[in-house]
Amino acid sequence: MKTFKMRNISFTLLFTLMFIMLSACSDVSNQSKPTTNDQKATTTTNVKSDVTQSSRVSSNSEAKSSTNVKEDSATTNKINVENQYKTLANSDFKGKQVIILNNNHTTFSKKDLSLAKGSWQSFSNLDSFNRVGVANAMLSKSLMPREDREPLYVDPTGWKNKKITVNGKTEWLYNRCHLIGYQLTGENNNLKNLMTGTRSLNDPDMLVYENKVASYLKTTNHHVRYQVEPIFRGNELVARGVHMQAKSIEDNKIEFNIYIFNVEQGVTINYADGSSRVQSAAITNNVTSSSNTSSLNVSKSELAVHPGDKATVSVKTKPHVQGTIEVDYSSGPSHSSGLEPKTSDSNGNISWTWTVGTRTNPGTYNVNINVNGQTITKYLVVK
Repeated sequence: MKTFKMRNISFTLLFTLMFIMLSACSDVSNQSKPTTNDQKATTTTNVKSDVTQSSRVSSNSEAKSSTNVKEDSATTNKINVENQYKTLANSDFKGKQVIILNNNHTTFSKKDLSLAKGSWQSFSNLDSFNRVGVANAMLSKSLMPREDREPLYVDPTGWKNKKITVNGKTEWLYNRCHLIGYQLTGENNNLKNLMTGTRSLNDPDMLVYENKVASYLKTTNHHVRYQVEPIFRGNELVARGVHMQAKSIEDNKIEFNIYIFNVEQGVTINYADGSSRVQSAAITNNVTSSSNTSSLNVSKSELAVHPGDKATVSVKTKPHVQGTIEVDYSSGPSHSSGLEPKTSDSNGNISWTWTVGTRTNPGTYNVNINVNGQTITKYLVVK
């Protein structure tokens, strides 16, 4: 009986031990099983989620970086423009009225040179001193006027004009200078496009470049990006000079980047208010004519006319020399078509013909002809 009980106890113990061992093996087996499909999907999703999040962070970072680069570039360009303005404003005339900037290359951006808007022009609002600001344009032949310019009558800041005599020649000190010349877009009595400029600033210096652009536009039907900025020092009412830039779009035939000082030989200008004084005779007479022997004569003229009529003057001079003509109305020099600089032919003949504006007041006006350093003054009589 005891033996049977002992056997039962032994069997029970054995069975218990076997059960414990089997349970342990089952746990080990479960732990070593490969990942199920659900587990794989969960793991992959987590990885993709991490990669996507990382990609988004990287993309956002790159976008922010690109934006920052653009903002930095725009800021840098603005600083460069402001620094150049200050440099030009503080520059003093040292005998050379026209100076070349940036090796004569413009500083226009790719956007500035775009033809997306076609032909256009824009002017800055007058500042708190009523001074004119930068003028911009995308020039083309379509913008050019087809009528003669009417007399100017609006007065820009610092307009204290007077006739002066320098080297025996009497002339007006100031012109009402167009930033964008009338011959380019037809803008005339627009205070946003006019500044007080000396005779030499306006003609020949600005006019030479305007004529070059006008001739190009007429002969090519292309476009020219154009900018003229008056440069003021502090709160002065008369600009120290003008910064002019131009670049042709369809080819490389036109490009310049220049600064022209607003000065007049033999005259000291008070840029704060436009007043002026003629310097001493010792200074004003230091430049003489290139020739003491006159070789310039008027050969023909039709200068007694009515408003709307054509006037004509012809001169005889040396062959192949350049001549200029200026008709001074009470409002300032005329910019009528036909009064451009010309070169004498092989026989020394130059002729100018222009239309007197229909609104020109009756009176007598100076006609100054300059050829090869010699000047003749005739008189236009408008009846």
